[in-house]
Amino acid sequence: MVNALLIILCCQFTGEMIVHFSGVAIPSSVVGMVILLVGLIIKGSVPDDLDKTTSEFIKYIGLLFVPAGAGVSLYLNLIAEQWLVILAASFTATIATLILTAYAFKLLEKKRGT
Repeated sequence: MVNALLIILCCQFTGEMIVHFSGVAIPSSVVGMVILLVGLIIKGSVPDDLDKTTSEFIKYIGLLFVPAGAGVSLYLNLIAEQWLVILAASFTATIATLILTAYAFKLLEKKRGT
C-alpha cells in the first residue's frame, strides 16, 4: 500500500511541478492523472497494490463533492446569469468524454485481442 501511495503522490507532485514551471492552465491533478495513465499504459497493467489502494479511495469519493456543493451554493447568482454557457460546456464535455472513452475502450480491446 505504501508503494501505491508513493506512486500516486509522485504523479501528483510531478503534475504540480509541470504546471508550476510551465504555467499551463490545466489543474495539476489532471496532469498527474495523465502521467499515471501513461505509466500504466506503458506497463500494460495495473499493479495489484495500486488497484487495491485506489479501490479503497473510490469508496470515499463522495466526500470530494462537499466543497463543490458549497461552492455552488455560494455562487448561485452567477450560475443563474450564466446557465446557458454552463449547460453548453457540460453537454460538450459529456459528449467528448463519451466519445473518447469509447475510443479508448476500442483501442484497449484491440490490444487484448478480444
